[in-house]
Amino acid sequence: MAFFFSASALANAFGGVLAYGIHHMDGIGGLEAWRWLFLLEGIPTVLLGVVVFYFLPDSPSAVAWLSDTEKEYTNAHLKEDDASVGAAHGWPQVKELALHYRIYFHCLIQIGMTIPNYTIAFLLPTVVKDMGFSTLFSQLLSAPPNVLGMLVCLAVAYNSDRVQERGLHVALPAIAAALGFILIAAVHHQATQYAMLFIITAGINGCNVVNLSWLANNVPNKTQRAVATATVIAMGNIGGIIAGQMYRHNEAPRYLGSHLANASVLLCLTFSLSLSLKFLLRRHNRALYTEKGSKGDLPSLNPPHYMT
Repeated sequence: MAFFFSASALANAFGGVLAYGIHHMDGIGGLEAWRWLFLLEGIPTVLLGVVVFYFLPDSPSAVAWLSDTEKEYTNAHLKEDDASVGAAHGWPQVKELALHYRIYFHCLIQIGMTIPNYTIAFLLPTVVKDMGFSTLFSQLLSAPPNVLGMLVCLAVAYNSDRVQERGLHVALPAIAAALGFILIAAVHHQATQYAMLFIITAGINGCNVVNLSWLANNVPNKTQRAVATATVIAMGNIGGIIAGQMYRHNEAPRYLGSHLANASVLLCLTFSLSLSLKFLLRRHNRALYTEKGSKGDLPSLNPPHYMT
């Protein structure tokens, strides 16, 4: 999942570099630069989609280059990882999920991350330009923060999995990004403002993937997990609607209101709710320890032991 989300940050980085290069293609072949942008980004995407449709296997059993032993080994691990084997799947499970508070915590946490994530993804070159850099050079300068964001996304996800912890791996990157927004609004020095963009993109990308992993870890039923993940992502996209109303031209070049609004949602939603959810899940786990007396009995319980 971290590789999937880090690819988005990497795409944003290459997008700026690509835009810089395509700008110099204006007039080649009788086409304007924006037409080249659509062609060079669209054609590979369409072709890759066709390739994936025909060559991406549906399951390990369908992979031609795996031996029978390797297929059996992989399928066995998938079944071992699936805690919902033999469980019911259907609308009653969806209704049960809708009545649980955790799904709403994750939705609000996701909205708190999506708002600054969308604004930075789409408006980073504009923000850099209004710091005093040229329009063309701002495209290049938008790449390094996104590269760092990709690396931090992978590093945070790896460490979160290594120590089997989720809540702090959402909260700490969120507060780092919030601090970056506050500082970029407070300082006037161009180089310092640009440095804060690195902290912002690193923080946003660092916490984004962990929230969804945290959700998936704590929903063992496959039907509920699929619905929960789709719901959180869909609700998170509400943040895109809000982000579209920020960083207006009348705020340029400081964008004080938008910077502080991003800091506020990160602190009030992502940071505070992730710590609150961690506290609630730890309290639930302690109750299980008290009831059963040993951690070894926990996996058979319903509700299960939650990852915090």
